[in-house]
Amino acid sequence: MIVAIGRFVLREACLQARRWQDENGPMRAVHVNLSALELRQTDLIDTVRGAIELAGIQPSDLVLEITESQLLEDAEHSVAALHALRELGVRLALDDFGTGYSSLSYLHSLPLDILKIAKPFVDRVAETSQDSFVRMMIDLAKALELEVIAEGIETAEQVEALRVLQSSFGQGFFLARPQAAQSSQDAAPTS
Repeated sequence: MIVAIGRFVLREACLQARRWQDENGPMRAVHVNLSALELRQTDLIDTVRGAIELAGIQPSDLVLEITESQLLEDAEHSVAALHALRELGVRLALDDFGTGYSSLSYLHSLPLDILKIAKPFVDRVAETSQDSFVRMMIDLAKALELEVIAEGIETAEQVEALRVLQSSFGQGFFLARPQAAQSSQDAAPTS
């Protein structure tokens, strides 16, 4: 059922992005998670293209998020699918970075736009001893010319530490609780 649910979520997210644009003007993007099974579907590109066209949004208005562990399940096919999505104009985010086992050389070859630092690292970011590891992730993302989103921000101390480390964006309960579509916003800037 995950493929059917994923298609529904993708279509609805794109339609909601259009509504937000009509009501509020330009926005950064709407993010949608892809499951490993969805990533392996032979009609994935057509499905994504169809959702974008139905909604009347630009491909760059959509960010598809995948996790490191998903890439390892069928690396060759996953990378090919990511390149095809990039050619379509969709932006791509590597979700939960730091929790998988991808090598840095492999990471360098992916057509990514955004690196999302996993919550377990953000949980400890305000501790001095943990700053260097998160700093390394942020520096790596910047070296690869990727945006950075820190996930799971729950305290003011985490926001301040991430500002010092120059994380571009953040998401988490401290910044905003989940909201109905009528009041939702993009990831909150941490700087």
